Amino acid sequence: MVIPGLLGCLASAALMFDNMRDETHRSGDVDEAAQVPSLEHTPPVRPDDLPQPPVLEDMLTGGDDPLAWRVFVRRWMDGPTLRVPVGCAHDGHTMRLDIGKQGPHALVAGTTGSGKSVLLQAWCLALASANPPSRLNFVFLDFKGGATFHHLATLPHCVGNVSDLDLAHATRALIALERELRRREQLVAQAGCTALDELDNPPPRLVIVADEFHAVRAMLPDYLDRVTRITSLGRSLGMHLIACTQNPLGQVSADMKANISLHVCLRVNDAVQSSAMLGSGVGQAISPRCPGAAYGYDGDCLQPFRCCAIGDIRRLTRQIMLACRFVGEHQPAPLFSSPLPDVVDVLPITPDPRSVVDDAAMAVSIGIEDDDTVWHVARLRLDRGNIAIIGRSGGGRSSVLGLVADEARRVGLRVMDVCDTAWRDMPPLPRVPHMSPGRHRHGIRELWVADDADELLDPLNDDPAAVRLRAGLRDGNVTVALVAGTARHISVQDAPIRIVFPTGDRAHDVMLGIPPAMLSKLSHDDYAVDGRCVLLDGARASITQCLRYQHPQNDDISVGATS
Repeated sequence: MVIPGLLGCLASAALMFDNMRDETHRSGDVDEAAQVPSLEHTPPVRPDDLPQPPVLEDMLTGGDDPLAWRVFVRRWMDGPTLRVPVGCAHDGHTMRLDIGKQGPHALVAGTTGSGKSVLLQAWCLALASANPPSRLNFVFLDFKGGATFHHLATLPHCVGNVSDLDLAHATRALIALERELRRREQLVAQAGCTALDELDNPPPRLVIVADEFHAVRAMLPDYLDRVTRITSLGRSLGMHLIACTQNPLGQVSADMKANISLHVCLRVNDAVQSSAMLGSGVGQAISPRCPGAAYGYDGDCLQPFRCCAIGDIRRLTRQIMLACRFVGEHQPAPLFSSPLPDVVDVLPITPDPRSVVDDAAMAVSIGIEDDDTVWHVARLRLDRGNIAIIGRSGGGRSSVLGLVADEARRVGLRVMDVCDTAWRDMPPLPRVPHMSPGRHRHGIRELWVADDADELLDPLNDDPAAVRLRAGLRDGNVTVALVAGTARHISVQDAPIRIVFPTGDRAHDVMLGIPPAMLSKLSHDDYAVDGRCVLLDGARASITQCLRYQHPQNDDISVGATS
């Protein structure tokens, strides 16, 4: 009687265990490492048993040419490639990584001191030595203080480099990457292709290298979806991600892992982390006295290797730069810029093509404007309509007015101050119909400037100067630039172009014309910095930093300098 009872209890316990395991599997609450299939065979040797490979310079050049740039030029003539050497594998073979075929994205894991930074540097230098900037670009995201990519940022291939020391800059980088993804999607769609490589002249492949990737999740969680989209769509659009982290568990989402095929595992702290990367616990057994020892796993083959050390990173980057100069490769335009500076004394030498307007004879430059990723020269068309400079006192309104006046003289306009006796003695203007804001004023010859014009704009003010100024707002032969504290008496028809200094009162700033979405982007510094404003020109709105105005000594107009 006892034996059948024990057997029944054992059977019940086994059935309960199976039900619990099935329920856990259905709920998805399983250990992350258990989802990775175990490898049947371990590599024949451990990576720390392999001999020390030659330095990277010798591996890239063969060690027989003191002028390494000539080797790089010859290699570029063979065509672009993503299969590059990074170290030595078993039996003395060269270890090559191909993020294009083995990827299209890679995850690099390793604890502190395992050699992650050197591996990233060697990999990027090998890619740069095999491809010119017209075929390959880099974006570096360094969330470990900026030291990893400090020297690599000087490569002609680099179109962006940020660190965790400036999160505003890092945010711009992630926004720019999302815009670049959409741009490439549009190129492929417009050409009727399925992949970027099918285009006649495709843009360069873009390799995004992120050191300490887990910091993106911790510091910028709202922008992590942008990186996930790159991993899901990057294969056909020529965008590749190399994400490096100390702990791969929980730091990379399941959606990202599903699109990351190439894993490089240096020494990790426990077998669970190694299993998550390799399907095996061999990564834990790497000796801490052997930095650069690693396993590469592309879902098919687990291969031990040792990464090359870099002899002189400055010399190697200089040789790559010399190769670019020899073949006539130019530095590509940056994908993003740093946030707006607090002071602008000199405009960029070459304005961005997107900021150039037609009929430049009537266009004046007042500073730099920001589109959340890059700067452009902020330009106004004086023949497009009147200009209202509105906002708080003390923010630099009068300086902007003086700047517009000086620029107007440069393009050949006669500048008149409404406070001048000569202006007041001019005959009255003829009555003309109200102009629409979209009507161009091709025949303008004069610019009227009015500082502190609130009283003159009051429709109940019958002073001759006020009447004349209000008539000038509707005269197609004159452009008026005025400063006012509010937009109470200024309609869009009167002044279609507005330079608004935000006050900090959200309701009031929205009434001045600043879009609510743009107000949400403004920081405390944007309200405190002199010359920081919002440029409104038709449907276009952009945060702008105006040039610091230098008052000319022989100024012949008296624009105030106190407001």
